[in-house]
Amino acid sequence: MVIWSRDAAGRDHSVYVDLSSNVFSSNVEENSVSMESTKLTRYLETLEERCSHLAESWDLLDDIDSTLCVLQPQHPKRHELWRRIAVTSLHTALIDVSSDRSFPKLTVYGPRTTTLPLNARAKAVRTLWSPTKSARQNIECILQCTLPSAVFDHKDIKLECGVCFAFVCEKETADQVCANDVCAQPFHRTCLVQWLKSKEDTRQSFTTLFGKCPYCGGNITVGS
Repeated sequence: MVIWSRDAAGRDHSVYVDLSSNVFSSNVEENSVSMESTKLTRYLETLEERCSHLAESWDLLDDIDSTLCVLQPQHPKRHELWRRIAVTSLHTALIDVSSDRSFPKLTVYGPRTTTLPLNARAKAVRTLWSPTKSARQNIECILQCTLPSAVFDHKDIKLECGVCFAFVCEKETADQVCANDVCAQPFHRTCLVQWLKSKEDTRQSFTTLFGKCPYCGGNITVGS
């Protein structure tokens, strides 16, 4: 059985009542709740409180989804309070609003030499983020760059892991990037660790592996 509810902003939410498994679930919560632990009326009340609490976060995420080039998640659910967006052909940014609705956490991924200054600027979110501006205006102001549009061609961005050739592998994104700016090939941490451990010339110091990039042969390090 499905029960539909609408929050104050006009967003529709679905509540699933699974009698065969004796659980409640919804598009707002990632995990289901046992019927033995709560009644339907209380579950709906909790859902309403949750929707009210997340309203500002969803406003921001809806703005991001409609105006920026969102790479991940491809089909976001309401409980997914983050977005991976394109910044340049070599850079992506992770926007996380799960911990603070007013000041999202912003992290840039890409070649190390160019991401260091970008992430230094990203730390100024609390100082520069303005609730009166759009997500695009805020992020462009903080990173001091022009972001691609929502219709930007994803093929122009280096996203896929250079080992397994997938962007997402077991919920892990390819965020380990070769430090050689000419190469800048991304890898999943797990894939890169397995690759380096298979090579005889790889060195290890504590939990850090030092080896050669599978693509350009330049030096690359990763924590195991």
